[in-house]
Amino acid sequence: MGDTLVQNLTDRMINSLFITYRNIVIKRRATIEELLKDSHVKRAQLYKHLQILKAAKFIKTFRYERKTYVVVTEYVADKNEFAEKLRGSKLFDNIYEVAFYVKDKIKEYELEADLFGTAKIHEAIVEHNRMTEDINIVVTRRHYKYLDLLLRSLRFSYNGPSKLLYADHTYLVPSLRAEILVLINGVKHPIHKDRRFYNLAPVLEARKSITLEHAVAGKFLAVPKMRRKVDGQDVADALAFGADVRKIVDILNKVLEEYPEFKEIVARNIQEVEEYLKYYSELDPHSVHQVRFYLKYILEKVNIPKQLKSKISIFP
Repeated sequence: MGDTLVQNLTDRMINSLFITYRNIVIKRRATIEELLKDSHVKRAQLYKHLQILKAAKFIKTFRYERKTYVVVTEYVADKNEFAEKLRGSKLFDNIYEVAFYVKDKIKEYELEADLFGTAKIHEAIVEHNRMTEDINIVVTRRHYKYLDLLLRSLRFSYNGPSKLLYADHTYLVPSLRAEILVLINGVKHPIHKDRRFYNLAPVLEARKSITLEHAVAGKFLAVPKMRRKVDGQDVADALAFGADVRKIVDILNKVLEEYPEFKEIVARNIQEVEEYLKYYSELDPHSVHQVRFYLKYILEKVNIPKQLKSKISIFP
């Protein structure tokens, strides 16, 4: 995690943070300007203090009448206890650092869970450089309670059921204003919420990892359709730099055999990747040609009706 580890804070920095924290406690509710006046630190240093305290769940901020207020969420009177709790927290530079840190903990505690979606693609493809606003973790139902305890212990706060069609639960990463989306057993059916039309539990229960191909297939199954500029890039990067298209086809055909209503979705999403290549891609010409070759292969081999295939236009 580089120099962003909170546990690497010096005693002098801990003292300075504790002074800022005590000022907030005394005031109960303070604006940024009030803290600047009382703490005698520069604005940039105060912002750093607040970022660390917020990530460690000691404070929270809110806006009211064009002012930012800071309030304490956890009261600690003893400086040693404050330092101990603070050093048990981490700050992260980006959402992928969160993803890989959580995955290391998942492996350490042997949970039936793994990264999914864009985070899995980023893990497998070195050339993938798109930042995302959230990460997906898929977990078996029987191990969700342990994952929940793990995420809470890492100070990722539970934010309730997910509002998205495909996920079940949401956790917040305060320092990044990002989210961890948890999928129980796999991807929810958009209509029959109790079903997992893309069921990944058997993979996890067999103590195997979710693969790059599982993640790419999930993009092709995105409902109502993938986001062209973001999901399209994820899929294009994966196809250009290492995904096995035969495995992707096998995964898609197994899902479509049980849930044929998703055939139109897959066809539509193949077209979305082509539209991304046409209007937004930054891949070199050779890689674009390769991705289109693989799109044509998927279109040919995936089990969707000819009338749907005839509507897909992939550049020669």
